[in-house]
Amino acid sequence: MKKLIPGLLALATLMFFACNNDDDGGTLPTSDCNISCKVNGDLIQVDPASSCILLDSTLNIGLLGTDAIMLQVNKLSQPGTYDLSEVTNSAFVNLPDGTQIGALSGSIVITQLSSNKAKGTFSGSFYDLTDLMQTPNYTVTDGSFEASF
Repeated sequence: MKKLIPGLLALATLMFFACNNDDDGGTLPTSDCNISCKVNGDLIQVDPASSCILLDSTLNIGLLGTDAIMLQVNKLSQPGTYDLSEVTNSAFVNLPDGTQIGALSGSIVITQLSSNKAKGTFSGSFYDLTDLMQTPNYTVTDGSFEASF
């Protein structure tokens, strides 16, 4: 017991002097994402999206099941047109009635890309995710996004 008390005092002293008084507890990186589109003419808008990140050449905007719109582009290296019919790229929209739709065809056009910003448009033919026949009953137009990270 006599050896324990000096050890605890030494540990407490070390912790007291090791703490930095100007420590604000740290901050998480912030992002600002806005995304919208029209589905069969009806406006769907997310401002701001809950997630917005460019990491390892993959752009993600929005979270599936959380935000009304979610986009993902893989192998992103420069501005350009990315095909939504490719498995590596995806777009989903949660409609107000609870229907979830996914892209069958179309494109995401990246017009601006840097290490801290992405901007572009998207459009295409979408289907109800519960439709095993993947009938393209939904047309997405005027899709746009601007993401700062």
